[in-house]
Amino acid sequence: MRTFFVVVGLLEAAVAFVNAAPSGHEAFVNVSANIAAAMDTTAPKKITVEMPTSLLADLHGINMTETFTTAIVMADASDKLKFNYLVANIEEPGVLTQAGSVKCETSSASPTFEEIQGCAAKLEARKKTCMQSNRYGSRCTRLEHYKGGDVSLCGEHKAMVHCHDLSWVVKEIMFRCANYDFHRAGGTYAFAGNAPLKGVVH
Repeated sequence: MRTFFVVVGLLEAAVAFVNAAPSGHEAFVNVSANIAAAMDTTAPKKITVEMPTSLLADLHGINMTETFTTAIVMADASDKLKFNYLVANIEEPGVLTQAGSVKCETSSASPTFEEIQGCAAKLEARKKTCMQSNRYGSRCTRLEHYKGGDVSLCGEHKAMVHCHDLSWVVKEIMFRCANYDFHRAGGTYAFAGNAPLKGVVH
């Protein structure tokens, strides 16, 4: 069974830190309902999103019957262009585990909202797995294209995610990284897991 625990840079005011959990990893516990109020007022407030549980299968090492699970999205304490996705650990109630993170890289050259939505729709329509098949150079595989927008998987050769999960990732990048002056968004989503893998909107 593969289970991945990543320590997230949350503010000390929001959580209590445990030095050593029984399984030998470090974790955050006692996340309060008003965690956003404890954060720096200049940072985005905590929000929740529905995350596909299939994205978490490798994270938890078990199959879950629900289609979606609730994830907390918080701005990284040290990088306001990064957002961490946290889910309750199934095996240790009260402990949060990082399930992924978005890093925004939006510029005037980023794809438009229409282009991103077009890529997401094409990925959603695929009923299969999306693979990073490039073992050389950039180690990125372009998986979808719509007008001036592209979606790629970058990282370990032959690493895979469900295409509908990658569609969800693409929309999350658009939501978190949107620039409403340009009507554009761009960035990466780092998947939690053994194999380094990122979904990229560019």
